[in-house]
Formats: sequence, C-alpha cells, structure tokens
Amino acid sequence: MKLFLPFLLYMVLFGPNFIFIDLFAIFNILMATLYIGYVLIRGQIEKPILFAIVFTAIALLFYIPTMIVYNFSEYDLAVEYLKLIVYIISSFFVVKLYSRYYKEKFYLKLLLHIYYSVLIVSFTVILFFVFPELRNFVYPLLASKMSSMWEVIRGIRYIDISVGAGTTLSLVFFVGFVLNVFLLREKILQNYIFTIMPLVFLVSAFLTARSGMFLIIGYTLLVLLSSFTIKLSRLSAFTYVNIFIVIGLFFYLFQSNNSTFASVIPWAFEIFINLIESGTFSTASTNNLFNDHYFFEFNYLELIFGKNYFNAPTDVGYLKILYANGIFGLFVFIIFYLYMFGTVLKNKNFELKHLKIMMLIFLSTILLINIKELIFTNSRGLFLMVLIIYFSIMEYSEVKKGKEI
Repeated sequence: MKLFLPFLLYMVLFGPNFIFIDLFAIFNILMATLYIGYVLIRGQIEKPILFAIVFTAIALLFYIPTMIVYNFSEYDLAVEYLKLIVYIISSFFVVKLYSRYYKEKFYLKLLLHIYYSVLIVSFTVILFFVFPELRNFVYPLLASKMSSMWEVIRGIRYIDISVGAGTTLSLVFFVGFVLNVFLLREKILQNYIFTIMPLVFLVSAFLTARSGMFLIIGYTLLVLLSSFTIKLSRLSAFTYVNIFIVIGLFFYLFQSNNSTFASVIPWAFEIFINLIESGTFSTASTNNLFNDHYFFEFNYLELIFGKNYFNAPTDVGYLKILYANGIFGLFVFIIFYLYMFGTVLKNKNFELKHLKIMMLIFLSTILLINIKELIFTNSRGLFLMVLIIYFSIMEYSEVKKGKEI
C-alpha cells in the first residue's frame, strides 16, 4: 500500500492523456465506480456523495430547460456537471483510503504525496525544455490540443503529459509551491534540498504561463512578510535562498544568447517590458482578453437563462457559464466554490489552522482566475487537488470527533 497509494494518487491527479488512452479519466471513473459499489453494499450514502448528487441535480435542473429551448445544440456544460460527480466521488475515495491506511495524521501523508506528484509534473516540463528531442517525440502522442499551440511549437511555452499548458498548469505549480512552504513549516520535509525545491516550481511556471509565475513571486513576498517566517529556520532559508537563486538565474537568462531563452523571457516578462518601454501596464494577452473576450450579447431572458453557448469564443470562466446557463447557472457555479469556502471558514479545528489558510488561498485564487479563464472540471488535476485537500480537512475534523464523514 505504501507504493500503491502514491501511484493511485498520481494517476487520479495527473494520469497521462495520450491520443490512444486517457489514464486520468480511466482512473477517476474506476475510483468513482468502486466507491459507488461500496456505498451500495454498505447501504448508507455519505455526506460528500449526497452533496455531489444534490448539487449536480440542482445545476442540471437550471440547465436542462435551456438545452430544451435551444434543441440541445450544445450539452457541454451538462457533461462538465457529470464529470463533477465523478471527480467528487473519486477524490473523496482517495481521502478515505489514506484515512484508513495512515490513520489520524493521514492528511500530512496525503499532502506530501500530492507534493511529490506535482514535483513529477514539474520535472516533466523541465525535461521537455532541456531535451527538445524528447519533447518532439512525446508531444505528437498527447491528446491535448495545446500541443499544437503556436507558442508550444515555437518553444515559448511548454506542456506536461496530462493537464496540458497555460494558466491551469501554471496554477498546479503554484499549488506545489505553497505545499512546499506548508510541509517545511510542518517539518514533514526534513532535507535542506527541499528549501530550494520551490525554485523548480517557479521555473516550471515560467515555462508554462505567467499567471502561476506571478502568483509564486507574490506568495514569496507574502511569506517574507509573514510573522511565522522568522520563527522557522528552514522556511527562512528557503525564502532567502530562493530569492538569491532567482535573481542569479534571471540575470543569467537575460544575458544568455540561447534562442529559446530569448523567446521565453520577453513573453514571460512582457508586462514589465511594456511598462518600461511604453508606460503601459499590459500585455498582448490582457489586451486581447479585454478587447475580444469580454463581450455581452444578451437580451433579458438570455441573461437570466443563458443561450446554451458554453463554447462561446471567450476564455473568461464566468462569461462561459453565463452564456451557457445565464445568471441561474452562474449562481450555481459560484455557490459551489463559496460552499467550500464557507465550510472551511466554519471549521473550528485549530490544529488545521495553516492548512485551512492554504485552502482558502487556493479557493480565492480560483475565483480570481475565473475572471481570466475557466477553472472548473475542465482543469483536471488542479481541480482534483483542491477537492482532495478540502475533503482532507473535513475528514480529519470528523476523525478527531471519533466518527467518519
């Protein structure tokens, strides 16, 4: 079990998505099916499963009339809701397995294994960067449409073998970065090598998307300013070593004549280059986002019920939901995240104080990023990580009370 559970967790989070097989989907469906079978045999439905069914039923109740009115021209949002049930059950099952095997402190072992999984993804991206031959061999085997993006083809952005590329993947590395800080604080990571491992996540985010990179830099400043940093030598060491290495790394990269670096750096730091050269705090993507992705073409009824247009030509998460199912659908979408936010806030387990803060940071980040890009069941491993951490908090609190969820 000591090797099986980390392997199972990795496949549930980041199972490779090849053109001939999607191991991520297979493992999540398998886990959900096994747990449903267990629930049927046991004859007792548990709260998270009940929540998944009730939430999805309400979401579909709002969405089905819109699909009927538009003759089922699209059903993509319905598929996302069905995936939600699978992901909730699958992630809950993973938490239960860890709880049964590792007992009371299971959540620390689970977070450590999530951290190792993200580290594998991070090294995968870096390997693709360092070895173009490997990249050129693997990319054609991947099902991700992002492997054909012009930025990926030109070597400006890189992808992994499961999530793909872009904001979602860079947020995965942000989660890994924050987990690194948490596990250092909890003294789960004992070796000093882990005080500089966050640099791996920063470089990976640098190679994938700017959102995660800037979040990591901002969180580093937050760690520096936080009071507990002073009390923890490893965390202090990590912060200062990380900053000095980053300064040295980017100084080298700016001086490098390497054509790949010459392509990546102007793209990654475009916002600062534009600020210096033209005084505008913007990038080509932000200009494109506000000019081409923020558009409202609704009458009053469409604004309320939607246009069954989930594939509207916009990346903005809230707008995609609005076009698909109107204000009703948007309300349900936001409530899903706010429900988790509220239950974490109401949790009174002081022992989980820093884990709860970490979870609230992740949820706040997702709500913020949806202004730019949809972060929901389409986000694969990122979404599953958030669900697993959330259920870990709930499960541990119930275990401490002497019962299960």
